[in-house]
This record gives sequence, structure tokens and C-alpha cells, in this order.
Amino acid sequence: MAKKLLLHAPYISCQTLADKSRIAGQLYSVPEVGDVVLFYNGSRYNHTGVVLTVNKATKTFTTAEGNTSGANGVIPNGGGVVIGKTYTYGGTVRFHRPNWSLLDKDYNDVTTLITSHISTSQKGLLITASSLNIRTTPEGNLRNDVFYRKGDLVKASEKCFVNGSPWLKTEKGWISGKYVEGWIQETDGKWWYVTAGYTFPTNTWKAIDGKQYFFNADGYMVANDWKKEGNKWYYLGLDGAMVVSNWVQYKNVWYYFGTDGVTETDCYVKSADKNLYYWINSDGIWEPKWNTETPDKKKYRVIG
Repeated sequence: MAKKLLLHAPYISCQTLADKSRIAGQLYSVPEVGDVVLFYNGSRYNHTGVVLTVNKATKTFTTAEGNTSGANGVIPNGGGVVIGKTYTYGGTVRFHRPNWSLLDKDYNDVTTLITSHISTSQKGLLITASSLNIRTTPEGNLRNDVFYRKGDLVKASEKCFVNGSPWLKTEKGWISGKYVEGWIQETDGKWWYVTAGYTFPTNTWKAIDGKQYFFNADGYMVANDWKKEGNKWYYLGLDGAMVVSNWVQYKNVWYYFGTDGVTETDCYVKSADKNLYYWINSDGIWEPKWNTETPDKKKYRVIG
């Protein structure tokens, strides 16, 4: 039962539970009583507890937590310290919501599995195994007449978990989600990228088909938004890809991004279709009043 409620064996890392819960559609930002709270330390989920009460008027919740002695590492029996705490929800804290309805279901009946609809990119998912079995149901009977080969591209329409293992429904049947790579879109429109082992990038850039994408802490692709790295600014377009060698209009202001995706500043950018150079100021903003056909290339940096 614990495997079904936690999407894994009872002993599971906080980060793994967060990953599996998000993909299963059971990770929330607003708590309910009985949720498993997951605390984020800036790089990963590293501490947990059980939600005991929720006050939505004050946006607070109380928990029961172990391993709270303050010593380094995991302390046996929490160092004898299991306490209740009160927090304000919001920010990076997340809540895994077990599917309590499973308690009333026949666990051996595959028809009681919770499935969710998904879609893939037009390209589909790449099969990474040398050969991949196709089943009539998740963990069900093999289809002996067909299987997928490495390099095949398939479309998936549903996903589910059985004892913590991911399964995807294709046009030919169910396959393990551990042997595919590609884009998956959830019903809320958010995209993420699955890789072999049913892993996915979080809080990082990833090059896919020659383009750079950034994925947030929950593993979703960031799109139509800015991204700052140090003192450099990038922009992720409507398709999520980093904008390179192109213009972007943001709040009625135009910016130009160079070949490395960084906003250009203090330079002229040559028009693509006319003999005209556009001036980009120190804030990276195009100032039309300084457009010219003859920029001083010895004094100013010129692109194009």
C-alpha cells in the first residue's frame, strides 16, 4: 500500500518523491491535511513531514516532522526528536497528495489504475532500448507479435504508475516509460522532457535538437520569459527555445539577442533587409532616434 501512496517503496528520497509526484500530477503548492510536505533547500528537496492542519485564511499549515535534532545527517529515530511546526505556504515548498481513494480499491485490478492524458511533440518519443516490449496493460500480458526497436519514434496518449514504475500508452499498447526520450505535454499545457530511466532536467539548461531550453525546479520548460545568469540576460521564446541572433519585443520595447543568446548592449545591429543600422543602448533597448546608415565602426561595435 505504501508503494502505491508514495509512488515508490516506503524508503524514498525527498527529491525522488517530488519528481514522481509532479509527473503523476499529485504535486501541489497549496496543502491539504494528510499531504506529505516537501521542503526545497535551493537546489533540491531535502526534508519532509506530514501536514496536520491547514489554515487557508492565513496561508499557514502545521506539520509533524522527524530528524529535527539539528545534527548533521540522518539521526536514528530523529535523535528522539519528532516535533510539530508551523509554516506559511507558498514559494518553493510543495505537497505530495497521496491518492487515498486507492484504499477503497482492488489493487490487483488494473482498471483501477489512475491514468492521466498526455501528448507528445509532433516528432514523438524516441525508443532508447534495443527492443522494447509492448503490453496489453501496464505490467500485463506481452504482445508477442509486436515490439518497438531502438530508434523508433512513438506517440503516447496516457501515462500511469504501477508500484512506482512509469508506463505510457502508445497506439500499439503499453510500454515502460524508462526507455524513451522526448517531449511530453501535460493536460495543463506544460511541457517537460523525459530521458532514459524516466528522468528529466530540473533547474538547468538542456540542448535539444540544436536549441537551448531551460527547465524550472519542477522540471517544466520555461517559455516566453526572461532568464538571468550572473549579469547576463537571456530570453526564452514562445516555443521555449533560447532566442539567438534575433529581436524580441517585450512590453513595447525591442531587444536584440546575439549568437550566444545574451542581450546585446552598446552596439549597432544591421538591418536584415535594408541599409540601416539600429542602435542598442546600455540597457539593451533599441533607440530608433539613433538609427543610421553609416555607423562609426571604429568607435562602435557593429553586429551584422
